[in-house]
Amino acid sequence: MSTPSDPVADLHTANATLEQSVAAHAAEIARLTAALEAAQVRAEEAVRAKTRTLAFMSQEIRVPVGAIVDAVRPLLAAPLGPAERERVSRILRSVGTLRLLLEDLSDLARLEADEIRLEQEPFAVETVLGSAVSALREAAEERGLRVESFIDPAVPAKVVGDAAWLRHVLVDLLGMALRDAEAPALTVRVAVAALDGGRQGLRFTVADAGPGLVGELRAWAADSAEDEAPAPSGRAGGRALGLHVCRRILGLMGGAVGVEADGTVWFTAGADPGPAAPPVPRDRPSLSILVVEDNPVNQRVNAWLLEKDGHRVTIVGDGRQAVRLVATGGFDAVLMDLDVPGLDGLEATRAIRALRGPEAQVPVIAITASTLPEDVERCRAAGMDDHLPKPVNPAALARVLARLTDPEPPGEAEFDSAVLTALEGVLGADRMRILVGDFLARAAALRARLERAAAPELADVAVELKKAAGAVGLAAAYRTAVALEHAAREGRMEAAALAVTLDEQLARGMERLRGFAG
Repeated sequence: MSTPSDPVADLHTANATLEQSVAAHAAEIARLTAALEAAQVRAEEAVRAKTRTLAFMSQEIRVPVGAIVDAVRPLLAAPLGPAERERVSRILRSVGTLRLLLEDLSDLARLEADEIRLEQEPFAVETVLGSAVSALREAAEERGLRVESFIDPAVPAKVVGDAAWLRHVLVDLLGMALRDAEAPALTVRVAVAALDGGRQGLRFTVADAGPGLVGELRAWAADSAEDEAPAPSGRAGGRALGLHVCRRILGLMGGAVGVEADGTVWFTAGADPGPAAPPVPRDRPSLSILVVEDNPVNQRVNAWLLEKDGHRVTIVGDGRQAVRLVATGGFDAVLMDLDVPGLDGLEATRAIRALRGPEAQVPVIAITASTLPEDVERCRAAGMDDHLPKPVNPAALARVLARLTDPEPPGEAEFDSAVLTALEGVLGADRMRILVGDFLARAAALRARLERAAAPELADVAVELKKAAGAVGLAAAYRTAVALEHAAREGRMEAAALAVTLDEQLARGMERLRGFAG
């Protein structure tokens, strides 16, 4: 006869079994979660490594490409026969295509790393269209063509969107359309468009585009609509990668790209109606600006944007020449691309900061394809005053120039909150607060060193404070640290007074930043 079971004991046994099962499941979930997090970290590291590799490749290849152009272009001025002249022109066209591919690779890396953040600011459609047409006018004239543009009267004078990336797509697609165009003119038209979801946008059409671009777009349309990156048709002549990048960017804008039955190329982009009565900006002084950029299209775009605002522009294509020109004086600001031949943008900026005299303090604005925090910090560490992501946004460029070159109103000179706003946009609010907290801890230690430092060490402390203060918007402390660095290195008497001023500015700035650290 079996012993009757004890219900209480059975309940304890079942409970223990359940607890063991739950613990085992919890351990398995924890293991899987850790594995997933580790895999995500590895994937993110792989994306960052790919971005770095592409950027490194781009920089390394741009140097010999620039050397080829410098060596070959003078041959066009020599007494060449028709066949030899055509060969030289073909070399230059091929090098131009290679440059475009390098730019496309850089844009693709940013897309893959999810680095591209679209602005939503008012802009004039006429400005975007005009700058794009101006950038390509020389290329069109070399082929005996012209580019005509028309804006439908229904298009608002101002719309809200990302002017820089819209112009970037327009320049790329027009450049592809021009490459083998057979008609005497390309005609670009802009009209209002209704996009998916009821959003308003713009529709650009390009009539008489070359058969290469038209054929590539038709090949894409023939592929599966679900295929995000159709295989190149083989007829693209360097267009497939650029088209893929344009398609991805337009997708971020809520638009698309395609071709009509008659061969008219079109693309759409989201653009909401702008403010009815935008505020009139106060008058800005005309500045003398040095643009350091080796890409001919970017040179013309940046020059057009700056000259439209009344500035005087000098363009150079390599870092060494930029340093030589800055040393002669006369520039109010430098727009410095990081990936230029000769000295790259970082090395050129360090060389500028090492100059003697006021020329060493000229504001330098970095133009960079990367918005990664470590790359922004590298720009600051090299002595750059600010940075703008590619493609250059006209409104952002105007704001940075105004901030760096305009006399600052009383009460606003010590702290520039726009720097923290920009950091928050790039890093996110949490990481921005961590960065500010790190600065506060580091600045406290540097202030202690500043108080007891002798002349030789004073310059080193000033350099560290300059980098740190500039990164978090302490504009006055940054300027005083720059002055202190030079005074200490040259053994000037005012170094002691500057150190006292810097300490006072840091104390006020740190108090203000504590509100941002949370």
